Amino acid sequence: MNIYKTEEDISFLAYEFPVAKFSLYRSNPEKYLSCFVCEVEDSSQLESIWKSVTGVIAASYQAELDSKLEAWNIYLVFIISNDISKTLKYEIENNKFSMRKIAITACEVNGDITDYLNNEILGADLTLNRIFSYNPSINAHGSIKLQQKIQEMTESNKLSGSSRMSNDMLELAEWVSNNEI
Repeated sequence: MNIYKTEEDISFLAYEFPVAKFSLYRSNPEKYLSCFVCEVEDSSQLESIWKSVTGVIAASYQAELDSKLEAWNIYLVFIISNDISKTLKYEIENNKFSMRKIAITACEVNGDITDYLNNEILGADLTLNRIFSYNPSINAHGSIKLQQKIQEMTESNKLSGSSRMSNDMLELAEWVSNNEI
């Protein structure tokens, strides 16, 4: 899964906030994640509109979603051309209303916004290392006994019907516990 820019109509944001530039990114192929990007020139613009932008997205976009999964997976990324104060960044990113928010400078994007979103939100740049490797010992004799026990139980169920199935499962679990294969 990756995040891609969409051509969905978000003109309601441009109309409400002409000082900002908006775009919408969605996850693909599963479309349960939405990420709005709002670009502004300076901190004063950001400070004056960020709460209103959040509210408009919540009312005009989030409220219209059918799926709870989609409604809970909305991001709003504010990109500012110059520096952002730590206080404002903290206030925005720790605001719990409606969606997750990220406030960054344009230089933090460092290239393509799509790559940034995929790395920051989906962790596409992370590599996983093996922490440990556990390979259970293969006990062929025990496995053969287990297969025989299951075969016996299956054959007896064919004859007696499925009413014994829960008892058979308990018996099988006890057998495995006692034989520790």
